[in-house]
Amino acid sequence: LRDWFYGDFLGALRLDRTQAVGVKIIGNCVHPLGLMQELYDLDWWKSVKYGVLMKDGVPSLSGDPLWPEYMDLEAIEKKRREVPEPVFMAEYMNMPIVSENPIFEHRYFQSYEPGMIRNVAGDKITLRDMMIITALDPALSQRAGADRSALTTWGV
Repeated sequence: LRDWFYGDFLGALRLDRTQAVGVKIIGNCVHPLGLMQELYDLDWWKSVKYGVLMKDGVPSLSGDPLWPEYMDLEAIEKKRREVPEPVFMAEYMNMPIVSENPIFEHRYFQSYEPGMIRNVAGDKITLRDMMIITALDPALSQRAGADRSALTTWGV
């Protein structure tokens, strides 16, 4: 996503400043390492961040409802009790947090270029030397709150 966004997408916009170009991206910062959070932190990217509770123009748990006609403080507090704290912070406050005990740690996931993969002895290996595994969780449950489908591919 980052390669596409910074390369193909922004590159296609003629950012040579000879023309005014506007890009509006609307979404939540659902992870502190996600593209939305990265853009928010950039000096050259103008960003506005809203949370369901705002104080002095920024999301704050001690703030007032952003849109009280839609969701008043009582409804916000009810929602906060109903969903896990990381979900509330990301989806409603736009302040993503990472669990202290994640099931899959960020360091477990790495991208490799051909020729970079090495076995435990330090020898370079190719994809042909690896077992490629693809797993699908079709998420067949229809119950509310059930997980969505997931598709992963691993090289081991």
